Amino acid sequence: MRILRSPAHRSNPQSGDSRGRRSSRAPVALAFAAACVMAVAAMYQRRPAGSLSGMPLIVQPEETVVTGNGPQEIVVVLRNRTQSTLNITGLVAHCGCVVPNPPEAREVEPRGERMLRLRATPPHRGEKRTSVDIYYDDVAVPVVARLLLKGREVSVPAVVRQPTEVILRGRPGTEVHQDVELLADERRGAHPWVLGIDSDARSVMATALIVEDSNGPAPAVVRRVYRYRVSAKLDAPGRSRLASLEIRTGSPPDGPSLAPIAVMCDCKPSVVAIPDTVFAEVAASELPKEVVIRFRSESPSCALTVDRPKRGIDWLQVGDPVAAGTPAPYAATMHVRINGLPDENGRGSARAVIRLRTTASDCPALEIPVYVRRKREILRASAG
Repeated sequence: MRILRSPAHRSNPQSGDSRGRRSSRAPVALAFAAACVMAVAAMYQRRPAGSLSGMPLIVQPEETVVTGNGPQEIVVVLRNRTQSTLNITGLVAHCGCVVPNPPEAREVEPRGERMLRLRATPPHRGEKRTSVDIYYDDVAVPVVARLLLKGREVSVPAVVRQPTEVILRGRPGTEVHQDVELLADERRGAHPWVLGIDSDARSVMATALIVEDSNGPAPAVVRRVYRYRVSAKLDAPGRSRLASLEIRTGSPPDGPSLAPIAVMCDCKPSVVAIPDTVFAEVAASELPKEVVIRFRSESPSCALTVDRPKRGIDWLQVGDPVAAGTPAPYAATMHVRINGLPDENGRGSARAVIRLRTTASDCPALEIPVYVRRKREILRASAG
């Protein structure tokens, strides 16, 4: 028996007609999904799979490591990942240590490659990162060739600068000071490597002044500056060696050895004779020969007196110093006359010393050596 359903019953949402309406919407959904797939497929046909990242042109390798001393020539490859020709329009280096060379041709063929040569100069020490921007076509965002420049390997601690000699200049009896500076590359965060400076002479001292840190050649390295003051009291005039300074260092014990620092004295008296030594080579026909000695002193109350021996020198006559009359600097002149020659049968030379007394506290006495030598005379006989 067949049961006929009323229209009201057919419109019930719980009835089988609702299932029919759902089945009628299924072809629409399938058609929409098919259209999306076709659109994606069309997009894939227009662009290669690799260009989904937005980089039609890529650089290989992405980062180049450059090591060595002096300029280095490297080559990077520009690869076109599209089906059309790309034109290189510009090269911009972010550092003067990298110089890009224009390629032989600016066009990069579809799916082709183009070599780009770069001239990079690594730093003397440490590392440095830089890059070169490569512009092509009308793209606003360039492709980047990255470089890591590595200089000489940094082993710490390392001595950057160290003096080997300190010269103390001054007058006798005065205390003088001279500052010295040591530079060392050390590991960042480590304790100072230089602990002090020791002197092998009691008259010379080295006092620590300051330790300063600055950026080193690498991120993990700090450049440390050590400043010391060397002090000494000068005694005798002249140039001499006063002491040797040894630099004490801490860990690591196998670090570089530091050479000792020589402390030299360049002590000039307050009274200076010009010349301080007299050399004369004279002949009998040139006698008497006169030499003028000038004196100079920064002390305004300086005075000079010749210390004459009881027994004089027959061939040498020394006059008294005559002051110029200026208060400071003190100036005076003294005339020395050579009246005779050494004995012809002797060695042909003679030596004497002029001794003077001064009123300068740092130079109570002054000596001027005098050397005289007979000049050889050649007698020519007249012809015939």
